[in-house]
Amino acid sequence: MPGYIVGPVLAPGELPWPIRWEDDPRIDDGHDHTWETVLLGAVAASKLLPRLRRPRVEEVVRCQICCAPRCGSSVDPDPCLERRHHRGDHVTFLGSHEPVGGGLPPHPG
Repeated sequence: MPGYIVGPVLAPGELPWPIRWEDDPRIDDGHDHTWETVLLGAVAASKLLPRLRRPRVEEVVRCQICCAPRCGSSVDPDPCLERRHHRGDHVTFLGSHEPVGGGLPPHPG
């Protein structure tokens, strides 16, 4: 995906962002988030998602400066450029403005 820096492959057990990342004052200190992809190893993925039966390897996107996760997933074709749990509209890589929650398909039934 254009716009991402290729970041590190995390060591087993290393997390891509702190457990209480939302409490870090750096996430909203005014810096431009510089997004990087990080390859999350199987052990780290199982710590974040302990309910998984089999650990998996996954690519995630975080800010290179403050480690806040980016809104959306690493495979979004036109990703939001805000941090996860942001206020206001989604602002995408291609310049679209979309309401929060507007990209989800309707819930079946």
